[in-house]
Amino acid sequence: MANPPKFDKKEALNEAMMLFWEKGFLSASTRDIQQRLDMRPASVYAAFGSKSNLYKLALEAYEAEVAQDLHARMQQNDTILGGFTAFFRGVIGMEETSNPTPLCMLSMSIHELSNDEELRACTKALLDKLNVVYGQYVEKALKAGEIYQPEGMQTDLVTYLQTQLMGLRTYAAVERDPTKLEAAIADIFDRIAVKGLKA
Repeated sequence: MANPPKFDKKEALNEAMMLFWEKGFLSASTRDIQQRLDMRPASVYAAFGSKSNLYKLALEAYEAEVAQDLHARMQQNDTILGGFTAFFRGVIGMEETSNPTPLCMLSMSIHELSNDEELRACTKALLDKLNVVYGQYVEKALKAGEIYQPEGMQTDLVTYLQTQLMGLRTYAAVERDPTKLEAAIADIFDRIAVKGLKA
């Protein structure tokens, strides 16, 4: 008798992440989860517990994937500025991708789950975790003389990049003209790049 296929928890979690990213927590039904993960209800609960716990794990997987992508972009570019620029291009879908939307799953979660304090707190903690990663590269870019804090800027550079990226992702969800998207990205970094330095 043939052995049943081995359960791949990482693959199943990735499928859950894509489902929740596409539909959100509230709109993803139990049937949606079963079909997407190709698992029976008892198997889903045995592997992940509740729907809320599966969602938390999916959010954690998303944060880890974003951080890993940022690290990879930095390794593939000669400058931190170039790494950030490539990262911004990637997350808004200017490259071939299977992502369901250019919108940030964490930001979407914050808006959707305004009445769920536990899941909202989990999401906020993961956003803060990403900010630490952004901050490490911002610090490197400052020390390398690639970027600077413009006089009169009312926020720190990490907050600036996060808010710009969030806005850009929303813009990219409705505007798919690559020329306009490239110009928007260039404008973000032109404001903080040391004069003469290009990504």
